[in-house]
Amino acid sequence: MTNIQKILANKNLHILFCFFAAFLAFLLPESCPIMGKKALAITIFSASLWALELLPLHVTSLLVIILEILFLSSSEAGNFSNYEIFLIPFASPVIILFLGGFVLAAVFEKYKIDKEIAAKLINIFGKKPYPILVGFLLVTAILSMWLSNTATAALMLSIITPFLNSLKKEDPFKTALVLAIAFGANIGGIATPIGTPPNAIALGLLNNEGIKVSFSLWVLKLFPLMLICLFIASIVLHRLFKTQMTEIKVELKGERLPKEALGVITIASLTIFLWLTSGVHGIPEAAVALLAITAFSFLGYLTSRDLKILSWDILILIWGGLALGQGLQISGFADWLLSQGIFSHQGIILVIIFSLMSIILSSIVSNTVAANLIMPIALKTAGADHLTLAMIIAISCSFAIVLPISNPPNAIAFSSGLIKSRDMLKAGIIISSISLIVTIAYQQLLSML
Repeated sequence: MTNIQKILANKNLHILFCFFAAFLAFLLPESCPIMGKKALAITIFSASLWALELLPLHVTSLLVIILEILFLSSSEAGNFSNYEIFLIPFASPVIILFLGGFVLAAVFEKYKIDKEIAAKLINIFGKKPYPILVGFLLVTAILSMWLSNTATAALMLSIITPFLNSLKKEDPFKTALVLAIAFGANIGGIATPIGTPPNAIALGLLNNEGIKVSFSLWVLKLFPLMLICLFIASIVLHRLFKTQMTEIKVELKGERLPKEALGVITIASLTIFLWLTSGVHGIPEAAVALLAITAFSFLGYLTSRDLKILSWDILILIWGGLALGQGLQISGFADWLLSQGIFSHQGIILVIIFSLMSIILSSIVSNTVAANLIMPIALKTAGADHLTLAMIIAISCSFAIVLPISNPPNAIAFSSGLIKSRDMLKAGIIISSISLIVTIAYQQLLSML
């Protein structure tokens, strides 16, 4: 191991770097309020920990909460009278809504419903290579709208593996299908509020700004965009990884469903229906999520053992992001930063700046972390359409699909050993670039209607 490698592997030096980076916040001009400097120091310190992954991501989020309570809950030493402001986000409607999504995914997986749905849907796309490719993209995306994109990618890869093994080893269609699972999982997540954590962060921060976005409004705006981006991905993958076969036989086998599956499907269908029609009946989406969790638990479909294996770490990660946004706002840092003219551009230029920041940062750290860091600043920009800006940032975070480390679906696809990183890079750059341009144009068109 070289000296440089030893330095890079030294965790003590990494931690020192995090403290040093945080200290730089106190070198800002005196015009920045002291509470703002503290908030920025906490942000830089946590961002460094997240980027270097010195601690599990959720542990860093908990550290954010503690630091904000100690240093931002009051300007007077020893007075923590306002500490609740950093605890409240964990019981926010966004967290409860996301918890409902996790429970839905858990019971679907428990009773093998997800595999049965995926197999049934894939088998209807015929025998031609391009329709099959579209089928994998579409089915993966639809599942990712309701299940976590990580679970969806793992599920689809497990279903498709026997079929992939039947293809010739050198056939590029293998690469196309595996990448379709990774990209479909990421793109599908943009279409619902529970599809991916950046969506939840956007909803939570918008709610803090007094902008209420219903489940149905989010789907209405972004489901068509999801279909457009999936079409773009299908064309790119079809052109880059052409197969010589003209006909492929695909017969994916699902699972024999247990007798409890009918009850689970009934509750899940009712839950989704109530989410999509919240504007009609008036029941809040978070209340619908709690109703579903209660029904699954009361009828015995969801046990205490099932609850223990939910992705609580993701919920804590979202909590940390919402609290971080609170800290940057109440400390006065966000207002001070925006007064410096750094983000003085308006309209399309501002949107492009934040989009590029989101997609670049999400390629290096998790898209949840990227949304945590960028969203609070973006939603303090004066004169901007905050709803459009928040949606585009959330979408941009999901378009970081160029590297195996960019997000869990990419990592899962790469771990299969069936694709090369250069294939992911090449296809990912083209798809994310075109999709980002289309997204910005699409959102600008919607804002004018």
